[in-house]
Amino acid sequence: MDRMDSTFLGVMTTAQPRATPIVTTVMPVRPLNVLALTLINPIHTTNGTALRVKPMLEELGRRHRITLLCADGFAAAPAPRKGRLRRLHAMADFSHPYSFQPEFQTAVNAAVASENFDVLLLSGAEMLQYIPAKSLSVVADLVDEPVLAVLRNLNAIRGWEKIVMVKHALSLLRYQRYWKNRLAAVLVVAPRDASTARRVLPGVLVREIANGVDVEYFHPGGMPRLPYEIVFSGNMSFPPNIAACLWFADHVFPRIRRALPAAHWTIVGSQPHACIQQLASRPGISVTGWVPDIRPYLEQASVCVSPLISGGGIKNKILEAWAMQKAVVSTPLGCAGIETRDGNNILIADDASTFADKTLTLLHDSQMADRLGAEARRYVETHYRWKDKAAELETLLCMIAAGGTQ
Repeated sequence: MDRMDSTFLGVMTTAQPRATPIVTTVMPVRPLNVLALTLINPIHTTNGTALRVKPMLEELGRRHRITLLCADGFAAAPAPRKGRLRRLHAMADFSHPYSFQPEFQTAVNAAVASENFDVLLLSGAEMLQYIPAKSLSVVADLVDEPVLAVLRNLNAIRGWEKIVMVKHALSLLRYQRYWKNRLAAVLVVAPRDASTARRVLPGVLVREIANGVDVEYFHPGGMPRLPYEIVFSGNMSFPPNIAACLWFADHVFPRIRRALPAAHWTIVGSQPHACIQQLASRPGISVTGWVPDIRPYLEQASVCVSPLISGGGIKNKILEAWAMQKAVVSTPLGCAGIETRDGNNILIADDASTFADKTLTLLHDSQMADRLGAEARRYVETHYRWKDKAAELETLLCMIAAGGTQ
């Protein structure tokens, strides 16, 4: 596996567990020795989890000693051959919701045996299965509560697929319960996820730490906005983003175009699914695919939209648009978990007609768009800086390492 660039402050990622982690010179009275496990190296991706892991570990690495092991450098266990009996067995198997990588488990065990870590920090529920046998304080950042994430999407599924999803939710429940007694604490990003986590993991300390945004990087740079330009941003292979764009394309954007033929919608994000690419053939819609820098697209937008109808957690797309001082229109689900004030820092619409009307209002009223964007920028500066979110995590890790539980 690749070794992370040393500019990633205070953190080393390596498949060699005996390697010495990088230690920065600024240390508190009691710096922690933390082993962090992630599925994907956060330096090499921009998915939602990486956008959370990277800034958190960068901030922690300024004051603590961190070793990061990433599972994406190890081969997964070979999948069993397909067949009717094997498929039926998989349907009845509730114990393995995630693929397992034996070599990664070996690397984790070797790392834990080689030195004394104060805390094991896991990013994502899939990392629970790699908790070593050695007694160690474990904090799991689930991000979105896995069972809730599945249940949120049940209404959009029909037929036998719903049975499969219910089975998957039960599998996730059993999986988390199996590891419950090894967990000192779990983290989630939003209140509803926290409520579900407390039911799934009774007796485990649950803390809500929202996502943040780099307000120095995402900052308006003076580019003029394009008239009647609408922007949606996100990973375009992610099912909730795909569903959001298809709903907006079929039910919202046609209403906008009928009232304002000059309106243009740009979908910005990597790995666009084939059905998203096909939207570019419709009048007034562009699909960019991956871009090296999303900020110019956000800055030139007259309105940013978050028309999500499935999924959960905190939407980085809204925090980034807010940091760029942009007016945002969102469904209630699209801004769930964020401290929104409808009409003050965002406009919220719960049906296609209202969504179109509110978007049109902002496209026509630049002063209102400016007011919403300015308030949104002030709000992220006050409530959603990554530095502050990392400080919340640091406080929790120090408490856990010291033997605390509250």
